[in-house]
Amino acid sequence: KRPAEMPRVLPEMVRICGILEVSIVLYYDVALAARPGAPPSLERRLAAVRWSLEYIRAHCCEPLTVGDLCLEAVLSWRSLERAFRQVCGITPKTAITLCRLHRVREALQAAEPGSETVTSVAVRCGIGHLGRFPGAYRSLFGEYPSETLARAA
Repeated sequence: KRPAEMPRVLPEMVRICGILEVSIVLYYDVALAARPGAPPSLERRLAAVRWSLEYIRAHCCEPLTVGDLCLEAVLSWRSLERAFRQVCGITPKTAITLCRLHRVREALQAAEPGSETVTSVAVRCGIGHLGRFPGAYRSLFGEYPSETLARAA
C-alpha cells in the first residue's frame, strides 16, 4: 500500500509542509516498512497526520481551525499537535497557514491582469490577519504578494 500511495501523497506534503518535513515523514515510512511490527501508536500518528493534511488541503480556504480539525479527526488537540510535531515538525495551525499561503500564491499567479487584488485573493483563501499576511508570504516565497500579482499580469 505504501509504495502506491507515495507518489500521490509526496507532492502534496511538499506543497503543504516543505521538503524538510517530507523527509521526516519518509524517514518514518521507511522505518515502518523495515519493521512490520512497528508500534501502533506510530502508525496512528502517521495516519492522523496524513488524513489531517488531506483535510486541510480540501478545506483550508474555509474558516478552518485546529479545533475543527480535531473534531473531524476525532482526536484531542494535544494528540493532534503532538502527532504533527513528531511527524512534520510543525503544528496543525502552521500547516493550515502554509496551505492558505500556497493557495494565495496559486491564485495570484493565475490572476488575470486587473481582475484581482491581493486583499480579495487573501480573504477568499482564508487569510484572517491581513496585517501579518505580506510578511508571512514574503518569508515563505521570497517576494511580496503584490510582486507575484504584478509578475502574473
